[in-house]
Amino acid sequence: MATHVYGTPCQTERLQEVADAAGVPLVYDSAHGFGSRRWGVPIGNFGYAEVFSMSPTKVAVAGEGGLVATRDAGLARRLRTARDYGNPGDYDTLFPGLNARMSELHAAVGLNWLAGLPERVAHRGTLVAEFAAGTAGLPGLRLALPEEGDVSTFKDLTLILDADAFGLTALQLADALRAEGIDSRRYFHPPVQRQRAYAHLGQAGTLPLTDRPADSVLTVPLWSHMNAPVVRRIAAAVARIQPYAERLRTA
Repeated sequence: MATHVYGTPCQTERLQEVADAAGVPLVYDSAHGFGSRRWGVPIGNFGYAEVFSMSPTKVAVAGEGGLVATRDAGLARRLRTARDYGNPGDYDTLFPGLNARMSELHAAVGLNWLAGLPERVAHRGTLVAEFAAGTAGLPGLRLALPEEGDVSTFKDLTLILDADAFGLTALQLADALRAEGIDSRRYFHPPVQRQRAYAHLGQAGTLPLTDRPADSVLTVPLWSHMNAPVVRRIAAAVARIQPYAERLRTA
């Protein structure tokens, strides 16, 4: 399983090589990726299947629920049956399924949101560019950006901090932004292997390459109807905080 994190497309071709070499299907968690593109190809065209979310925090919204994209006709048939209790149409269920049908209300909301999806994705990209311009040159800060030729939905505007260079950890910057009246989120923190639900597996200290980015990312506000002055204010706050990093660390 691979994930298009924050809407930024994966390196799909390299992941497919790994999956093919191992002889396993490649399934994408594309919850953030509805509207993203990898080298011009819309996300949803890769792997064995891609699973999208349309919950209220996403760029394409149906109120709740989501959808699955696949080129495999057999999988598509099984999914259509599974979402209706495993019922093939005669109520003689083929396997244990779920009531996972999207309601008409959610479908209507989703269709309405899909109509303006390209414009929203473009607008969010413009806002991220504004933020990048406003924080350019700050030491130890970069953004989670797509590779050249790719398009991200920018479901989230996420900062990646080098705490030594920036002077503050992600948690310390979050506290400083809160004092400025700006909310933030530390998505994917703690990572799964450090969460209490999985403590019994004893894996908490075994994934340093997972721990490093999880401890260094911070997501600041971004939404589809945000305007440029708001995103500039957030960028200005980050730029204003950084020179006071040493003082804030010892406060």
